[in-house]
Amino acid sequence: MPRRAGQTSSAFSNGSAGRARPPAKARCSSGWRRTTRRRSRRSSACTWKTWWAISRSRARMRRTSGGRGTATWNRQRRTRSRCFLNRRFSISASSAERGDRRRTDSSCVRGSDMWWMGSSGAANGGPHGGDAAHWCRRVGDLVGAALLPGRQDRSAASVAECVPPRRTRPLSRLRRTSAPDRGGVRRGRAAPAAPLMWTALSALLVVALGRVAAQEPASSIGQELAVPSHLQDGREFSLPLEQLLAHGRRLFEAIWTEEDGGGRPLTKGTGRPLTDTSRPLNGARAFNRISGPDANSCAGCHNAPYGISGGHGEFVTNVSLLGQRFDFVTFDPADRLPTRGTVDETGRPALLQTVADSRRTTGMFGAGYLEMLARQMTEELQRIRVTIKVGESKPLVAKGVSFGTLTLTKQGVWDTSKVQGLGRLSLIAGDSTHPPSLIIRPWHQASNIVSIREFTNTAFNQHHGIQSTERFGRGTDPDGDGVRNELTVADVTAVSVWQATLQVPGRVIPRDPAIERAVAIGERAFSEIGCATCHVPRLPLRSNGWIYTEPNPFNPATNLRSGETRDLKVDLSSDALPQPRLHPDSSGAVWVDAYTDFKLHDICDAADREPLDMNQPQWSDTLRQGNCRFLTKRLWGAANEKPYFHHGLFTTLRQAILAHSGEAKSSRVAFQALPAAERDAVVEFLKTLQVLPPGTKDLVVD
Repeated sequence: MPRRAGQTSSAFSNGSAGRARPPAKARCSSGWRRTTRRRSRRSSACTWKTWWAISRSRARMRRTSGGRGTATWNRQRRTRSRCFLNRRFSISASSAERGDRRRTDSSCVRGSDMWWMGSSGAANGGPHGGDAAHWCRRVGDLVGAALLPGRQDRSAASVAECVPPRRTRPLSRLRRTSAPDRGGVRRGRAAPAAPLMWTALSALLVVALGRVAAQEPASSIGQELAVPSHLQDGREFSLPLEQLLAHGRRLFEAIWTEEDGGGRPLTKGTGRPLTDTSRPLNGARAFNRISGPDANSCAGCHNAPYGISGGHGEFVTNVSLLGQRFDFVTFDPADRLPTRGTVDETGRPALLQTVADSRRTTGMFGAGYLEMLARQMTEELQRIRVTIKVGESKPLVAKGVSFGTLTLTKQGVWDTSKVQGLGRLSLIAGDSTHPPSLIIRPWHQASNIVSIREFTNTAFNQHHGIQSTERFGRGTDPDGDGVRNELTVADVTAVSVWQATLQVPGRVIPRDPAIERAVAIGERAFSEIGCATCHVPRLPLRSNGWIYTEPNPFNPATNLRSGETRDLKVDLSSDALPQPRLHPDSSGAVWVDAYTDFKLHDICDAADREPLDMNQPQWSDTLRQGNCRFLTKRLWGAANEKPYFHHGLFTTLRQAILAHSGEAKSSRVAFQALPAAERDAVVEFLKTLQVLPPGTKDLVVD
């Protein structure tokens, strides 16, 4: 610790000439000045109201009468001072001698009490440049931790309480003096030794000061962090919604760097270790458009239309889904190690056409309403399931949408063979005590993801190498990039809620009578040829279903679940959120015009079949049998979310209509049988379903 001239190594060590004494004249933090008092030869030269001086008995202080200013310790006004170790001392102040009659703030130890600490700090006032309030709080916390780890120590609490309300004078401006005209304080005699208790406490405080300095935030100079500060777990509940959404948007738009934890040198996009850990994913292998990491920012792909973050992407942003099961795709014919770079799980070389499923980047507009619809429909299906007895079959219907029939056989086994529209993960079942979950999964075009939160945890790791603590553990570094806790639970909540509160799409109808007539004709024909059977125009949210809650109660393992924390609730109908919004009608329902039934349908012919089925286990033969079943496309916003279909290979709505096959073949044939004018009218109707320009408040505009 730096020392002033003439001061020994310890402020409380014994000695004479080298003894450091407190200044005899100073201004207290509450603004009033004490004058020098005459003391006996055996007294200290300290005239500050310090704990060092206060620890003397009042009788000793009273013996110092007879000099100018000595009445400051003995006259009428009595105050109380809380000092170290919660000891209380009664101090008198002479209001008569103070013309301004300003009160002393004796409820705290003055900043001058720390004189003996010397010139440690920017302005000889401790580590915070004379800010005794901040200094005192920090020391109190650290001393308490040093004395009684894990407990709230009374002495530490007292230190934390003893905080002056104003900045103290820097020690460099204070002076020790022996003014003869003010009592002639004698010098040259050794001051009395400090009590052993204070010596021990001073040592603790010296250690605490070192810890204060060690815990000061590092300089940001030279840092290259996309997100300098993360949201601490629990803060998501106290932060105003506007600030929570702003933080979520920052995370979504952040261009992640390796200092943030971007990249995953030792893990695949699936979260599993690399097949060959001797060849980490760094340097020239840090990015790969097929196996990933393949992006620096969520908004790098989700940015259309109008450059809106959270939107869809054009063909260049397509994702090679399931390519992440490889370490680093190379197509090197010499590579024979399965899932390292070329050879798949069966030992056969993968081709560009078969290594992954090419998927277009979809928009997240209206995501909160969609997820709440899926939750309510899941609850309806599960209520029906509970009523099924052994030997019974019951139809599964949610919000008017049929999901087939569920049976519990006489042998007590669940039969899901006649259930329609749900993926494999929702139909896994056993005996009567292990029924199928019947969870509707509204995310991923093959209905593989339950919630926005699950989607977020997966995407941050796969695409950016940013790993969340709720999935990968707190204080861990499974990807070996040297960064821990890359995304907190509160961070994931913030970015999930931000996506859930994105504006909903609407309709744009040109103010042209001919086009208006065509739109009306096309909308009617859309229903007549059977398109609306799957693309259900609107579904209701009831029972306050527009109150979005995070987390989703149906989240799978490795994602935050209800019960593990309290729910965060957001009213999706609030006008404080991005416009436009959906609001309850007179019946108490919010009608979501999404044009979907949340079901999987076989709609492809062989040419559009995906090479891999993401709903099958990775090492199973069924993975490579391909996939033709996709979630019914949400048509709201479809017109300006080009290109079309799951792979984004169609540039016009007409192409997408004519590509429908399988379960949708009859509707396609009916469309082809329409007169040319009506076919054009159907296209004109679909062109009205758009994401509206930012700031638009109405759902229908011209």
